[in-house]
Amino acid sequence: MGFIVKYRRGESLVYSFMETIKLSAKISRLFIAAVFVFALPFFVSADLSCQSVQEGDSDDVLQAKLQQCEIEIKEQKDLLANKERESGNLERDLSILDYKINQSKLEIKARDLNIANLDREIDKKSENIVNLSDKIEEMKLSVAELLRRTNELEESSIVEVLFS
Repeated sequence: MGFIVKYRRGESLVYSFMETIKLSAKISRLFIAAVFVFALPFFVSADLSCQSVQEGDSDDVLQAKLQQCEIEIKEQKDLLANKERESGNLERDLSILDYKINQSKLEIKARDLNIANLDREIDKKSENIVNLSDKIEEMKLSVAELLRRTNELEESSIVEVLFS
């Protein structure tokens, strides 16, 4: 174990060894508790399930992600309200700031999802506009051809029309 134990008069070697083990167990528990307390924030980081938008996400997936973001925003608001009710100390204030940061991140993600949804709708409408513009051009060409033929028929005599 590496512990140096001084013996008192009348102590047995077994008793001293048992005291050393107890001290070692206390130190071990204290070390494990310290590691747990200091390492916990790294494992419980703000891994937000409200993910960013992927290129191939469908409208339903975007809507589901948006709803998930809204749920997580509500959870953050509830956590914030709970922490604000606790007694005022520095740790509580830090927790409140963390919750506000997480809530802001989630609100940004929700806005990103709304923007992505709007972008998709704009793309669809732009494509529709292009299609309608093409149809209008085709109709203009058809009307122009009809006007040309009508003009030719009006300029020619009945005899020319019958022989042609």
